[in-house]
Amino acid sequence: MAAVIIDPLFEKEQLTRLMLEIGEEPLDEEGRNLVKVLVENDRLPVLPEILTLFDELKAESQRVLKVHVRSAFELDPGQQQHIADALKARLGRDILISSEHAPDLIGGIHIRAGDMVIDGSVRGQLQQLANELGI
Repeated sequence: MAAVIIDPLFEKEQLTRLMLEIGEEPLDEEGRNLVKVLVENDRLPVLPEILTLFDELKAESQRVLKVHVRSAFELDPGQQQHIADALKARLGRDILISSEHAPDLIGGIHIRAGDMVIDGSVRGQLQQLANELGI
């Protein structure tokens, strides 16, 4: 799609029609107008950034925080729920967890919740010790 979007030989009407047809679900009038304005002003390449910002604003208004957890071992659903409950108590928001198996952490977990990072991994503790010792 990126090649089609930046292709100057592709007419704006065709591009607008194409973008409106390939959506996963039908757009309402406002959504169609947004696509038309973006195509008209050659701003369609910023659509992914608009989506990211929209998702962030929506999560903020719904008091939901997306959290990414990296763990040295696979987390079972019970462990994920325990982490979500602890973060909800601390942050006062509903928590959506995505997790990733990261053997390079050696042990423990690394949590990223927005701008906040909680590094409870063995690797992180070793790096902190090395920094304190000046190694």
